[in-house]
Amino acid sequence: MVLGQFLSPLLSQQFTCQLQLYKRRQLKRLASAPFVQLLSRMESETHARQLEHNLQRCIARSLEGAAAATPEDIMAGLAADLPVHASVEPYAISGPSSSLDVEKQRGLRAEAHMSAWTIVGPYRGRTCLQAEYHSMCDAPAAWDFGGDPLEWRMKMDAYATNLECFEELEGLDKAMLAKSHDIFPCSALMCGNATALVNDPRRDPLNNPEEPVAHLANTRILEFRVGCWVFPFLATTKDITKGAPLLYDYGTAYWREGFAERLQLLETRRALEATASKHTQLQDEYKRMAAALTAAQERNQALQQALQGNGSGSS
Repeated sequence: MVLGQFLSPLLSQQFTCQLQLYKRRQLKRLASAPFVQLLSRMESETHARQLEHNLQRCIARSLEGAAAATPEDIMAGLAADLPVHASVEPYAISGPSSSLDVEKQRGLRAEAHMSAWTIVGPYRGRTCLQAEYHSMCDAPAAWDFGGDPLEWRMKMDAYATNLECFEELEGLDKAMLAKSHDIFPCSALMCGNATALVNDPRRDPLNNPEEPVAHLANTRILEFRVGCWVFPFLATTKDITKGAPLLYDYGTAYWREGFAERLQLLETRRALEATASKHTQLQDEYKRMAAALTAAQERNQALQQALQGNGSGSS
């Protein structure tokens, strides 16, 4: 794990190769670039530089006491993980939310005032190639999930974000990038931190996924290049007052195409399974009643025969 990212074996191998090239200063363009660089689009160059500075400070705090004089040394000694900002706390949501299981829904809120362009923390997750991600989605049993496979896929996607800035890196395997269409999925399911608790501001996302909520969102997942690799971080985009929730716009496509349609299919499948189960129960009950009736008829027949035998004896 590096800066909160569990890299799949193939990406871990690529990262190791990139790191060696970076340390030997064989990545000319990256070696001359700032150690931390925001790759996601921002309207304001000032805000972008502020975010880069804040992330640089987060990384520096993780290296306090270490003799890291050069970017190469810093890159070699990066923390496996970075702590989530001390001013956020998980909380239970008691009212309507974007979750179907409201009683189980949790969110993330500001425990103290937070300024805009604050790094909340790394979006910790398992990063892999697209093909590897689909293999994980198709094999829930391998991850000890015993429920419906479609439910597993929904859970995976619910905590996933796509990293799309790796083509910005110098020296990365182009064939690997092409095979994954320049996209590396990152899912926080089973390995996420508090950043995975940030909810969507939509009031009824399944029935109204197109509700305009861009003005309500106060966080974004941003991609930064740190040395020779790309990492996702959650950052605030507005000042957040104490007690206010952190909100992230999941997007219309997420709710309409990635979630609502699958949920409808899952509910239909569950209804069919419940009907089949009820049918099986009725069949079992019918067999039990038929067996009981047969037994009663046999007892009645035996009783009739016994009574006839007694009648013949007395005459």
